[in-house]
Amino acid sequence: MIRRRLCLLFLLTGMTLFAYSQGLLFQANDKEIKERTSLQIFQEGTIPCFTKNFQLSFELSIRDFDTFGYVFLLKEDQGKTQYSFTDTYLYGENSTFKFNTDGKENHYSLNLLNDALAYQWIPVSFAFDLQQDVLTIRIGDNEKKITSLGLKDTFCPHLFFGRYDYILDMPTFAIRNLKLEGDRSHSYTFPLNENEGEEVHTSTGEVLGTVVNP
Repeated sequence: MIRRRLCLLFLLTGMTLFAYSQGLLFQANDKEIKERTSLQIFQEGTIPCFTKNFQLSFELSIRDFDTFGYVFLLKEDQGKTQYSFTDTYLYGENSTFKFNTDGKENHYSLNLLNDALAYQWIPVSFAFDLQQDVLTIRIGDNEKKITSLGLKDTFCPHLFFGRYDYILDMPTFAIRNLKLEGDRSHSYTFPLNENEGEEVHTSTGEVLGTVVNP
């Protein structure tokens, strides 16, 4: 009986460690700039264009509440518009997520308890309705619709997580199950379960991303 319980405990512990081992962990502000993690989805010349609508989604886990900054920067490749999603520790029991037209306007802020975020996988999604000019943001159980972003009928997303160009401040976080979904011919899933290297593969094995300092 004791042996059975020890075996069960070992299996459960192993399963828990395996669950937390999935995804891509970003080294952040507690590291030197050159050691911080950068993830780029799509290279120049391979960026797809979505029409009518598309959705960006992933699971997010915040790992350190003493760090803050950009989670991702989303650039519209055919224009100058850039959107950012950030996380900031409020020096207490809360943190705040913000979605912005980068450098211009904050569209949404959401305060959440740190205890509800720490080491949890939180589903996050951004659904762009390009025809109606509406963005629906979902973070965990929270939902917000944003209108009048100035969205056009076509959006060609160039996506950067973590460090990029002028973006140096970033929280310590992990993501997994990254998806960009539109019509059937333009849907991409990135499990982010690579064991080594800097190439980022889709679920079908296609290399469509690059990571530095994973």
